[in-house]
Amino acid sequence: MKKSLRIWFRIFQFILCFSACTNDKNVNKNIDYSGLVIEVRDFPIKFNLNGKNVGPVSFFSNPTDIITDSNYYLVFDAKNEKIFNLLNNKYELINSFGMIGEGPGYFPEKPKIIRNSFIKERKLLLYQFSFDIIEINLESEKNKFVVSGSSKKSINNKLQNVQQIENIKENMYVGLGGMFEGKLYFFNLDSTNVSITPFVPKTNPGPKTREDFMFMYNGKIGVNKEKEKIVIANHYFNQLEIYDYNGKLLKEVRIGSLDSPFSKQSSSVKFHYVNVDVTEKYIFAIYLGKTPSIGLDDLFGSKAEIHVFSWDGNPVAKLLLDRVIGAISVNSEKGIILSIDDFQNESQRLLEFKLPKELL
Repeated sequence: MKKSLRIWFRIFQFILCFSACTNDKNVNKNIDYSGLVIEVRDFPIKFNLNGKNVGPVSFFSNPTDIITDSNYYLVFDAKNEKIFNLLNNKYELINSFGMIGEGPGYFPEKPKIIRNSFIKERKLLLYQFSFDIIEINLESEKNKFVVSGSSKKSINNKLQNVQQIENIKENMYVGLGGMFEGKLYFFNLDSTNVSITPFVPKTNPGPKTREDFMFMYNGKIGVNKEKEKIVIANHYFNQLEIYDYNGKLLKEVRIGSLDSPFSKQSSSVKFHYVNVDVTEKYIFAIYLGKTPSIGLDDLFGSKAEIHVFSWDGNPVAKLLLDRVIGAISVNSEKGIILSIDDFQNESQRLLEFKLPKELL
């Protein structure tokens, strides 16, 4: 539905530029960019994928995120009375929990899901803007997973307005967005120390205004815990960044020449990468490459692509979709990509794409 994409646009327009003192933050300014940039002119193989609508009918109102674990799917829908909805591998609803409001079992604001093995670890991790990480404990009860309790920890209050947070290992996290010093932050919940990576990509002209810094912050993070690597897919740049767990930039992958928004009017800025999910082998990044009109009406009937890369930054495949999507969850065990139908089917909102066998 159009409502989902309007929400993305509002989020993209939120300015995340607040300064803070830096006496306990380590900013790594010494990066050698020689040999790090890959310019992709084409992909070795291309596949046309048609989506199949699946799951509950006339149930979801405005789903915006999906995560997968052990063939279970958790769908976040902020417009439903209960915002977290757990489905099995047949897309049957098992349980719903969590509400927006005040009191036990409620969230004062819409939380963001931190991707983790929520079934295996029996806990769900959430980021409550702007300082809290919430852990929801899950227990199996009569073939259902139910909430058995929750706890909350606050991140370093000098990390202003972090846009997205992902878990690296144990109490280690990586955050995106927030301050002038850089856009990628590594921190431990048990420590006040923060390591900050500088802005990438390097552009001329670079960011100068508050709006320019807003462009730097918008993106999505994917974490590969097996390889200990991190990818950022950027909304306002036609590129991705791959880092190790120490914040070292390993590769910057550009789709052609860098398309910088800093020399343009904001009305001409494009959506490039709108979301990302990862497997042990591959990076799956949704590419739109559209200049949004007011109300995003021009996206109705558009088609998105999924660009697939190796963790070395090399292009692997381009998946040409039959519609626009926003959320993405790749289940390589089942051989599918699960997403959300934003425009074509308002009654059955989940959308399944079959993964080509070459990408399993």
